[in-house]
Amino acid sequence: MIIDQLKLTRLFSGLSLLQLEEVARYCTYHILDDGDIVMNEKDWDNFDIFIICKGYLEIVSSASKQISDEVVISTKGKGILGEMAWLTKAPRTATIRSHGPAELIQINGKALEAYLENNTQAGYHFMKQLAIQISENTRETSDVLKQLLWRDNL
Repeated sequence: MIIDQLKLTRLFSGLSLLQLEEVARYCTYHILDDGDIVMNEKDWDNFDIFIICKGYLEIVSSASKQISDEVVISTKGKGILGEMAWLTKAPRTATIRSHGPAELIQINGKALEAYLENNTQAGYHFMKQLAIQISENTRETSDVLKQLLWRDNL
């Protein structure tokens, strides 16, 4: 089941079956109940990556004066969480919790990093896909900011 989910995830989609089996050793499948916390804002010692398999997750932030522990985004279905903290080793920027039942895969960040360092082909593919994902996220964020700024200037 974990290997099938990894195949569906952009970051791992181009890896061979053997490489996917190796990555799967660092994965844990979780079934969440409503309100279960996946990660906490400002965590600085856990750099695991999470793949959303089913259900809704809420992204909650208290990092600004305008937001006070409110849900700022709700995401459903396939997606990756925690990749920026994994990459930069910076504290988590939000708390993630389940909204209803959900299922996800937790990838041990330290073990994944060691694997990718020692397996350059898999590491190259993963980092290239991560760069593409970050680029797409940046473009989407830029578009949203433009819309907000345009609306505020009317």
